[in-house]
Amino acid sequence: MALASTAQRLDAIDVDAAPIGGLLAALDDLRILRGSASALEARIARRLAERNGAGEAPPVSDTLTRSKRSSRREAEKAERRADALGSAPDVERHLTRGRISDEHVDALANAASKLDDERRDELFDLQHELADRACSTTPAGFARHLGTVIDQLD
Repeated sequence: MALASTAQRLDAIDVDAAPIGGLLAALDDLRILRGSASALEARIARRLAERNGAGEAPPVSDTLTRSKRSSRREAEKAERRADALGSAPDVERHLTRGRISDEHVDALANAASKLDDERRDELFDLQHELADRACSTTPAGFARHLGTVIDQLD
């Protein structure tokens, strides 16, 4: 229900007449709405992947390309993001609450994609610490932190 009230506040804002505080609050609401939508899209993509594995649905990237009316590249990025969030529910929780952005998740997905299965599992074992770090830094800073973490895993 909180998401509905967030959407209602956004629907009601008069951007031309709103004071600075109202505009800043709207930006906060947009961040929460975007994060919630991204997390939901990731959960849907993971479920579609399960259904694809059972032979009941087309490949996820095909479905995302059509449904989002996006490029194959964007659909594949969304699929990698969904995989990373599936392995890091703490990160997904922060995305849902608007505490981090898709760019943070993309940094995690990109870092994880370069690892073998064992090291990838080790990275995701650190998901709680990674989620906290993502909340306190920019996406670029988080990507640098991930590089340091991966170096330490080696």
